[in-house]
Parts: sequence; structure tokens; C-alpha cells
Amino acid sequence: MSAFDSNFKFETYEEYYGDIKQVKELIDVCEICGNKLLMSHSADYTNLLVQESATCPECGNKNRKMIHVLH
Repeated sequence: MSAFDSNFKFETYEEYYGDIKQVKELIDVCEICGNKLLMSHSADYTNLLVQESATCPECGNKNRKMIHVLH
């Protein structure tokens, strides 16, 4: 993950709203078909980042590409 991929965006907590059930749904559920997303993670411990890709196994949509900052 040494090269920056512009398809990924940095996670901001402002995009998560509502109660815990609503937030879990925003994170775990496909926006198109409503099925559970398959997550894959790649850690970059040198820069303290985790690159996450979320794909729906049912419809094939690549819903989310996110970078999480480790503290």
C-alpha cells in the first residue's frame, strides 16, 4: 500500500449517524441489493493505515473502498 490509490477515501465518523443498528447497516449491508458485504483488509503498519475493500458477493458491486487511520 505504498502508492496512494485515489479510489480509496479516508474514513470520517461524521458519515455514520443514527442508532447502533442503523450504523451497522451502513457499514455491513450492500446499498443495492441489501445483502451482507464481504470485507477485505490490507494493513500498512509503517504508515499506520488499514485499506478496506467491501464487495457484495450477491450482486458483485464494489460498494466501498476506505482507508482507516490507526491511532
